[in-house]
Amino acid sequence: MMLRLALRELKMTGRKLLVVFFILIIGLIGPLLSSGLKTSVAQYLTSRSREILSADLAVNGMRPLSGEESAALEKITSHKRISRTVEFMTMGKGREASTLVEVKAVDSVFPIYGEFTFEDAVARSTKDLTQDRIAWVFPEVLAQLGLKVGDEIGLGDTGFKIAAVVKDSPGVSRAGAAPAVFVGSDFAKATGLTEFGSQVFYRNFLQLVGITSEEASRRVKEAIADPDIFLRTPDDSTNGLERFFGFFNLYLVSISMVVFALSWVSAFYILQMFLQDRSRNAAVLMTFGASRLRTYLISLAQIATILFASFAVAAIFVEGLLLVAAHLAPEDLLPKGFVLKLGVPDLISVGIVALISCVGFSLPIAIRLFRMKLQDLLNDDTMGAGRMSSQLAVLAYAPLVVAFFGLSIWLMDSFRNAIYLTGGIIAAIFLGWSLARVSFKALFQASKHQPGFARLIFTNLSRSRFGVNLCFITLLLGTLVLNLVPHLLRSAMNEVEPLQGKEVPALFLFNIPESSLLGLQEMVQEQGAELRFISPFILGRFMTVNGKDTGLDRFQRFPVRVSYRPEQIPSETIVAGKWFSGRHDPASNQPAEISVEANFADRNSLKLGDVLGFDVQGVPIEGRITSLRKVKWTSFNPNFFMMFQPGVLDDAPKTYIANVNIPGLDDEKNRAKVELQYGIVKNFPDLNVIDIGRTVERTLEIARSVFKPIRAMAWIAVLMSFLILVGVIVHNVRMRNPEIDIQKMLGADRTLIRNLIVGEYLTLAGLATLFGGVFAVALTWIVTERIFEIEMKVDWMPLAFSMFVTIGLT
Repeated sequence: MMLRLALRELKMTGRKLLVVFFILIIGLIGPLLSSGLKTSVAQYLTSRSREILSADLAVNGMRPLSGEESAALEKITSHKRISRTVEFMTMGKGREASTLVEVKAVDSVFPIYGEFTFEDAVARSTKDLTQDRIAWVFPEVLAQLGLKVGDEIGLGDTGFKIAAVVKDSPGVSRAGAAPAVFVGSDFAKATGLTEFGSQVFYRNFLQLVGITSEEASRRVKEAIADPDIFLRTPDDSTNGLERFFGFFNLYLVSISMVVFALSWVSAFYILQMFLQDRSRNAAVLMTFGASRLRTYLISLAQIATILFASFAVAAIFVEGLLLVAAHLAPEDLLPKGFVLKLGVPDLISVGIVALISCVGFSLPIAIRLFRMKLQDLLNDDTMGAGRMSSQLAVLAYAPLVVAFFGLSIWLMDSFRNAIYLTGGIIAAIFLGWSLARVSFKALFQASKHQPGFARLIFTNLSRSRFGVNLCFITLLLGTLVLNLVPHLLRSAMNEVEPLQGKEVPALFLFNIPESSLLGLQEMVQEQGAELRFISPFILGRFMTVNGKDTGLDRFQRFPVRVSYRPEQIPSETIVAGKWFSGRHDPASNQPAEISVEANFADRNSLKLGDVLGFDVQGVPIEGRITSLRKVKWTSFNPNFFMMFQPGVLDDAPKTYIANVNIPGLDDEKNRAKVELQYGIVKNFPDLNVIDIGRTVERTLEIARSVFKPIRAMAWIAVLMSFLILVGVIVHNVRMRNPEIDIQKMLGADRTLIRNLIVGEYLTLAGLATLFGGVFAVALTWIVTERIFEIEMKVDWMPLAFSMFVTIGLT
């Protein structure tokens, strides 16, 4: 009976609620898209991670598995296929030069997942490597040794004919610092480099059946309790990719949640106006015997119907949009193998938010229905903000905050980030509301003694009207979105721009002997290039923090890389403390000054003032943290987690690292880079060269694959905000019809009424744009610096654009 009555009344007043229905649909589209993208990214990474690892599980070690261990491995994993490879580092020899290479001796089963791609685009099988003494090499090998396809490369005691140039390969690299050479596993022994005492790495790649990678890894660790045997799962191989995709997922979530907040505030505003109109109906129902609970349940049923109808339409729209995008999107828009889909958990999570929102939208009317006298329900301002105490207001709006916060946690996978975002939005709404009241009253006070047009406008605005305040908040949040999207997009682009700018180094040099440094600089300069950011490279063991053992096994087992330099380089920014005061004076008996990378300090619970103890080549050294640095790792400069004050490590055994910048256009740079690589390897065989271009290109490939859909979805969010603003303004203006009729009856002409309305909305839009722009910069700082942990970049042009759009539209 109640549901039928609610639906009948809803049908009669349906036209009034079309706007809120439309706004709710738009608000739900963002979280549904973000949730679907989150699911799609997780599945894409699962698929891609197997290709990167080239297996479901890799069992690795510095020695081959014993017969018992191999039997245990086969029993535990129930594998379908297994591939065994042998890897080692050696000097590859050409006619006149040699260079460090990573030899990968593979069998015919490798790779289990993924495939090789070659520069000549010809398909090949690893069976070819096992049948003939041939090698596949990365292009850097040819450049550094001055060889070409068909020439022979020397590896240990034998030579291999170069049969192909590898563009990309599956599997992970142990060193990552040397270009790879692939040969057949049957020919590895002939090199003489796999004998006892050699630094050889053995890999076992498995394709699993009926068991997960994580479970198989756990069982193998229990069966083979040898610290020299370690395992990798597909998830281990995509940690970097997860952080990369996680960054852009956070970006989209932040945008969609702000649009969600905008739509929910707008819907709340319109629904409260609707419930205010029907307060008389509630009074009539109660006059004829309906209880207050029954009256409330009718309103709740109406709101639930609207919300879940909006949820159904939004879900159908998003599912259809993802299907269309999957089939019709250009090939370069989405990464290969990336499947957009909306999962059942996505629908459930957003559905729960809709359910909680039903209570949130209806709770204010419930509080007033149960607190107010029957005759007060006929008052025009029954929904006025002044009718509720602050405690009841918190209770009334708490479900909406809970719904927003819960959805933020689900989409961000982070309680901390959800706190930041929710707190930022609530602060924007609260401050916006307060600033609106203060501004309107200040304008009224300034004009109340000056009769005229402005006084009428400011008098109208200064009245504490619920509708005016919520309309202002909606305009403010709309402006915030219009500004937030470009600011976040600019900040994200700022992280990628260093990868494609002229400042990206062409080569990275390490293991530079001190005796070769001067000659290397002269040679690089003669080639028209520049050797930059030369930094000492020193190995030491991080032993203590404030006199206590670090308690971290990785610091005990592996040395850390430290350096020193008198000045910061462009990729470093001090975020706490201050840079070194000068050279360290040993006679002062004071600990040396140390600068630590901020995220490294956070991960290891280090802070300013901590005294760190090191063992550098058997010499104990202490230093105090005097500064924390933010490092832009995408600069590919010689960056370190820990930097010492000059004068402490000057006499320690060390080599140097540096990068090489080559000016000119791309084609010219590539030719010069090849010549310079060959010259460096020929004249300085002791140092190692990395072609940064390959690393940059791989990173850019991933960035390009997701940045187009990211940009598109961000501007869709702007469009949705624009549509929400249209709906709110149209609804608010229509609500003025009774007021306009009264003004006409009192003698006001159309021109005066039009000017009053335009002046009022111009003031609303102007103040909302001003405050929204300021809040957008503040929220951008919260999202970039606190959530993304990147440098904030503000795009100032959208401030003028948003003002033009918001004021013009209003």
